[in-house]
Amino acid sequence: MKKPPRIQCTDERQVYENRFLSVRDDLVVFPDGSTGSYLRMEWRAPFSVAVLPVMQDGSYLLIQQYCYALATTMLQVPKGLGDLGLSPAETALQELLCETGCRPMELEYTGRFWSAPTVCATPIHTFRASGCVKAQQPVLEHSEVQGPPVVVSREVARNLAWQSSLEDLLTRVLVMMDLQDRPDRTLGSHGSTC
Repeated sequence: MKKPPRIQCTDERQVYENRFLSVRDDLVVFPDGSTGSYLRMEWRAPFSVAVLPVMQDGSYLLIQQYCYALATTMLQVPKGLGDLGLSPAETALQELLCETGCRPMELEYTGRFWSAPTVCATPIHTFRASGCVKAQQPVLEHSEVQGPPVVVSREVARNLAWQSSLEDLLTRVLVMMDLQDRPDRTLGSHGSTC
């Protein structure tokens, strides 16, 4: 398969930054020779994580996360930004415990995603946490607003996903992937070495 031509950056211009991210409006040359600008966002974190909590009976534990940009609450899997010094797996376990109060019997690496690869180069590492049991009350960061975690049966989750009621794309993808029959759980070179 032939790769498409690349967009060449001629000048990186940072237009905004805070402790979480920076936004760049780079000057570029497009493949046809014309010039313009291209927006690029960089999280300060080296990666982010999303973890699908699966209870001992096979049901899912989702959080009711308030989404500031949409001014609404959505059912989501626990997510978070990575910290230097912690692996994606350690970060996933930390987010699971903080946002749901649960610990898993097993944590399986399920892949790497890019949420908006045309403008953001921060990977999202995804996990399936099986055999989750309550260990403590959720301990949220001051900026997180959520209702109590909700246990959702596999059948209800399937219906929510197909009826577009799971509006968070990553949550929908992780639930739908988990509901599919897979020939095995080996994921090639990524395995559990994340």
